Amino acid sequence: MNLPGQRFIRITDGVSALLALSFLCSESFAVAAHTGFEIGRCIENRLGRIAGERSSVQPSQRDGSRRLRVTVTDENGIPVLAAKLSLVEAGRGRIVRATDEAGQGEFTGLEAKEYQLRIEKPGFYVTELKIASDTESVQVTLYHQQEFTETVNVYESPAGIQAERTEKSAVLTSREILSLPYPSTHDVRNALPFFPEILQDAVGRVHVNGSDAYQVQSNLDGFNIMHPVTGLLEMHVSTDAIRSIELQTSRYSVQYGQGSSGVLELATGMGDDRYRFSATNFIPGVQTNKGLHVNNWTPRWTISGPIRRGRAWFYEAGDGEYVQNVVDELPVGADRARAWRWSGLTKSQINLNERNILTATFLVNRFRSKHDGLSLLTPLEATVDRRNSAYLLALKGQTYRSNGLFAEFGFGISWYRDDEAPQGDSPYRLSPEGASGNFFRQSADRARRAQVIANLTLPTIDWAGRHEFKTGVELNSIAYERTVMRRPIIVVRADGTLARTSAFAGGGLLSKDNFARGAFLQDRWSITRRLTAELGVRLDRDSIIHQLTFSPRIAFAYALGENGKTKLSFGVGDFRDATNLALVTRPLEGERTDVFYRRDGSVRTVVSSFSVGEPILKAPRFLNWSAGIERELPASFYLTVEFIARRGRDQLVYVQRDLAQSRVAFALTNDRRDRFAGLQVVLRRTFKNGYPLFASYSYMRARSNAVFDFDIDNPVFSQQASGPLPWEVPHRFLLWGVAPLRKSFDLAYSADWHTGFPYSFINQEQQVVGAPNAHRLPDYFSLNAHVEWRFDLLKYRLALRVGMNNITGRRNPTVINSNIDSPHFMEFSGTQHRVLTSRIRFLGRK
Repeated sequence: MNLPGQRFIRITDGVSALLALSFLCSESFAVAAHTGFEIGRCIENRLGRIAGERSSVQPSQRDGSRRLRVTVTDENGIPVLAAKLSLVEAGRGRIVRATDEAGQGEFTGLEAKEYQLRIEKPGFYVTELKIASDTESVQVTLYHQQEFTETVNVYESPAGIQAERTEKSAVLTSREILSLPYPSTHDVRNALPFFPEILQDAVGRVHVNGSDAYQVQSNLDGFNIMHPVTGLLEMHVSTDAIRSIELQTSRYSVQYGQGSSGVLELATGMGDDRYRFSATNFIPGVQTNKGLHVNNWTPRWTISGPIRRGRAWFYEAGDGEYVQNVVDELPVGADRARAWRWSGLTKSQINLNERNILTATFLVNRFRSKHDGLSLLTPLEATVDRRNSAYLLALKGQTYRSNGLFAEFGFGISWYRDDEAPQGDSPYRLSPEGASGNFFRQSADRARRAQVIANLTLPTIDWAGRHEFKTGVELNSIAYERTVMRRPIIVVRADGTLARTSAFAGGGLLSKDNFARGAFLQDRWSITRRLTAELGVRLDRDSIIHQLTFSPRIAFAYALGENGKTKLSFGVGDFRDATNLALVTRPLEGERTDVFYRRDGSVRTVVSSFSVGEPILKAPRFLNWSAGIERELPASFYLTVEFIARRGRDQLVYVQRDLAQSRVAFALTNDRRDRFAGLQVVLRRTFKNGYPLFASYSYMRARSNAVFDFDIDNPVFSQQASGPLPWEVPHRFLLWGVAPLRKSFDLAYSADWHTGFPYSFINQEQQVVGAPNAHRLPDYFSLNAHVEWRFDLLKYRLALRVGMNNITGRRNPTVINSNIDSPHFMEFSGTQHRVLTSRIRFLGRK
């Protein structure tokens, strides 16, 4: 018996054969990225006859055999993935499905009766419609939430249970990002801790489920925006430009291969057939500290609309920041530092026809701080002149057919430039009272990432259930160049006697390139109406480690009952990280010589160097497994309980190789083993008119056998040791939401408590005293509350907000002097204060 699509199944027998589909009409993958629509049509022609066999089979109209196919697109014609479809028959229960990559969901085994169909997804307005008894397919447009809309009979989609999705996923919508109170709302990265899995460290880096900051894959509209060298999220996008932020932390697709702890997807806006404009914080803030002056101004704006209605649209979003930092304790004329930053996002979308879409994106970031780092302990002369810039240029093509075939091709290139320069060439001197002289390092970094993506989702195949096959390839070409020069450092004690000198040799110009390629094959298998399995495998290789990695993953989701009110999930798989160039290039930074002058007159000299044995390195890996339960409770509350465990092997780390008493060699090895276990309990509800309530408790244990990150600029002269990772937080409670007060007034609130970060004691000779990370900063607690009033002025809609961050005035220090030989031992810095904030937003015409 020949099943529909059987010939295509034979093509998928081999992974390599299926991955080759994307190249059927192109001589090279680079060409493929620039001729995506021609290739898409070619693939359609080659598969058309097979898909035609499948689509020509008409469903029987007898009771119990009817099929209904629903296709969901947004207002710009782009398929909506993971939209929740609920089909209800009067007086009976509901059947729940989710849309696939092509925006399609299918109901089978229906009776020839009328049904009520409800389509919803967080960040969109709910759509409901009646389905006639003879309807076999329906096309639905799902509209994104807008900050201000003329339509009154719309309401936001609640965050319900997606019974067919296996991944652990959470979403922050644009309304939540713009409404919830948090410090520095102009930087969307500061909103990420509203996910209970995410914590920010003292310098703002993002840690997901106890991982290092480079172990989360960060994408902007499908393109990788991780820094090519450090792997950090440093690209800035205006908060007003973000439509949604999705975080996947377990059981996620093999499509993602450069983050072992999670995937962060930032989706930005696009214009529609109406011209829109908004502006935020367009009035600068002033202060009278040491005279009247502008101390902070963070304007943001967006403008969007049609280029050609129903066919092409544009979107512009920009923001700026001007900050003047005044240090009271410093003398007039040397007491202030100014910094400015701006970013701009430009997007356009053209629908070549109803099934072929082209989107272009350009993002630019610029930053300048002439006296970066000014503080009581770092006077003007010891600051650095810092200049940063980043750019992203991306082009993506998408094509899909009514039978479920969906293909996307994209090319993106990003550039990063980071420069720091001291204020002069005077000797750099450190003492307990602070720094003097000019900073010891001058550097200029250039990094570039060119990436190509191609993904193909095939028409669903009915065989022992329903199969949704997806395959794709990804190429990343990275180039890195750095020029660095270091001058000596002089360290003195409180009595002025010499304690240590540091000198540097080598450095200069260094460079390193990497070419990484990956491919994946995935099958989302709907075994029954209530049981879904996702099976996938991923292959990766780069030009540094030269090892072909094989990463299988499997996940299950099971709905207890047809109504989808309870879901069980489980998954296990092999997860990888992109090779970290910041680690690999440390030997190129040169050597460091430290001379310690002891009080008894003796002298100790230590020469530090770094080395990498690239040919013998192995690719790091994590074995992740997780299990979760989601339950819809009475009164539309949703409870989620999730457990996740991560076990690292062959991770890269520098360890000491003592060649002699006066020389320490740090060698890059695969000796690191991280262990993470976490439990999370979440309770959430979306009230009428989209007001959210979210509460969670998280427990984590993040340990490693190698907790030190040896660095030529900040050395620790101790052997690698095991202990808690620096971002381990055993306990955390999180609460946030928005509630109506009275007509046109809303209250937004957030509260966050967690255990303090761990740290180690060190002595004057930079040696660890006692067990690593055996001590903790005080517990962190922050309570924020803002009230917003929306009102009309002439023909326009505005929103005025006043609030307070850190209402309790808790200090929440982020830095501690842990040097046991320092006269300021155990003194805190980096503390917070109670802050009164205000904001005014222009939302557009009434």
